Amino acid sequence: MNFNKKVWWFVALIMIVNSCARPVSPEWEDLTSSPKPVLTVMALLSLNPEMDSEVRVYRTMDLTETSEVVVGRFNDVDVDQSGDISLEEIGQAGLGIRMETLTQELWLWYADLNGDSKIDEAEWDERVGPTNIPAAVIENAVVTVITSQDSINFLWEESRRAYFSSLSEFVPDPLAEYKLHIAAPGFPSVTGQLTTPPIPRFLQSVHEETLFVDSELIFKWESEGDSKGRLLGRMSYPGLDFQKESEQTERIDRDCWALNKPVDLGNLELKVEDWRGDICGELPVPQNYVVTLVAMDANYHEYFVRGEQKDYENLFLSDGTTSGWGVGIDGGYGVFGAIVSDQMEHLIKTRSD
Repeated sequence: MNFNKKVWWFVALIMIVNSCARPVSPEWEDLTSSPKPVLTVMALLSLNPEMDSEVRVYRTMDLTETSEVVVGRFNDVDVDQSGDISLEEIGQAGLGIRMETLTQELWLWYADLNGDSKIDEAEWDERVGPTNIPAAVIENAVVTVITSQDSINFLWEESRRAYFSSLSEFVPDPLAEYKLHIAAPGFPSVTGQLTTPPIPRFLQSVHEETLFVDSELIFKWESEGDSKGRLLGRMSYPGLDFQKESEQTERIDRDCWALNKPVDLGNLELKVEDWRGDICGELPVPQNYVVTLVAMDANYHEYFVRGEQKDYENLFLSDGTTSGWGVGIDGGYGVFGAIVSDQMEHLIKTRSD
């Protein structure tokens, strides 16, 4: 099982983007010679202060080159050779994982399969790695994000294998225009442009404290503008003791209760009628449920959402990442996009509880 599929929920909690797609070109391609190298860019502006904006820069590759390298072997990540993978070691491993929202509790919830508060080699291999990452990373690019008033340099960070703002307090504004400029020796320059989405906020006061999974759910929010988005839901377990409640928790299929619905922010609400109690069964104990509303700009929606609804090819990774299609950028491949999200947490249960 590849990395992107195996750790979907883990990745969804610590980063929003881990893949990209493009429709298959209807034109015949010449595969006997290597094309002129250009840059492939994954640039994401985050309007959430707790998640950094980032830019990843790759180059297209010669047909004879190896496109991936293996990283994340247990012995390489376990720097102190303690037999346990710590948060600090994850951050130093160069896996490209967003560490802003990865807490010790979340890490153990996901990867500590035997409940001993440690992550051993078997658990690491089962839940995270090793995995393949693109080999053609550009580390010496000059990356600039341009606002109406200023230019912000993005600098390379080896531990996260990407470019991040030199201003720690940089947070993009909603409904504002941003431009991108990337220059790397030996490659044509890449430019980009986008308008950030509005910031949605759940109307906390209109939602019941407890959501009943065997009833229709209505999620409501406010927004100063319209954009495409997704409503995501997941189950969390901050209140459960895995040792004492092991039989009950084993009866719950956490992924089965997930939500992933398209939304138009301008509608200001979403009704969920096809809740999956008939498939997922009853909840043996009430559960905490995290609902996330993600707003995205037009570029992000075109590249990741609409693109994933079509057939796509792969260049760098084993699932869902490619070059050959550009949205919001000129002079290269990839995407320049922006996202922002709001979250709320409620108790979910069946009415029979």
